[in-house]
Amino acid sequence: MVDPQSAEMIRHIEERSLNALPALQTLTYDGWLLRFAHGYTRRANSVNPLYAGTLPLDEKVAYCEEVYRAQGLNVVFKLTDAAQPATLDAELDKLGYQWQAGTIVQMLTLTGSSFASDADVTADTHFTNTWFQAFAQLNGLHTDAASTLKQILAHIQPRTCFATFVQDGQAVATGMAVLERGIVGLFDIVTDVEHRRKGYSTRLVSHLLAWARDNGAQQAYLQVVAENQPAVWMYNKLGFKETYHYWYRVKS
Repeated sequence: MVDPQSAEMIRHIEERSLNALPALQTLTYDGWLLRFAHGYTRRANSVNPLYAGTLPLDEKVAYCEEVYRAQGLNVVFKLTDAAQPATLDAELDKLGYQWQAGTIVQMLTLTGSSFASDADVTADTHFTNTWFQAFAQLNGLHTDAASTLKQILAHIQPRTCFATFVQDGQAVATGMAVLERGIVGLFDIVTDVEHRRKGYSTRLVSHLLAWARDNGAQQAYLQVVAENQPAVWMYNKLGFKETYHYWYRVKS
């Protein structure tokens, strides 16, 4: 069982990550947050059991199943070691929920760091169609998914920085940062497949971290799928350290 101080830290980062990429709809239910975004990504269409409640667990799970299935969605729980109640992961396993997508949350102290702006990176502190078109192209987003993501990104409330690395007039890498209460999150870092292993993502991330530090961020966090070893290596090289994990429990 995670200690109270670690559990509080996890909840603080999870709160910021929920705000950084808001769902189109959020339902609050006895300490749990149920998020909906037309099925685009598990993260934006999952139950986030952040806080303790008072209702029986079987009643709460049954309610979540009813709500998500009414929308034609899989029932997805996003879990950390701080999930409430502490027995939730084990109970979902008994109910046939499958474990998926183990993810590492890494953190970095920015105070006194040497990250600097990069002349090859263009950045805006608000969402733009130009940035989104480059991001969508690099990710090969389907039209429906692009429409949903565009709505999500356009409604972020904390401070943002949308960055693009340009090489020979071509957008070869994109990413974004969301700064809230002294901590910045990095999201959607992607590099064109033909331009990988050239250091462009590292330079892009460094630019975003410099922006965040210069705007008051003391710490940074990011989320990387545990199986994505090249990304894990790159972020470790920048100084990020593994802090906690999250994973999903999914029932079709």
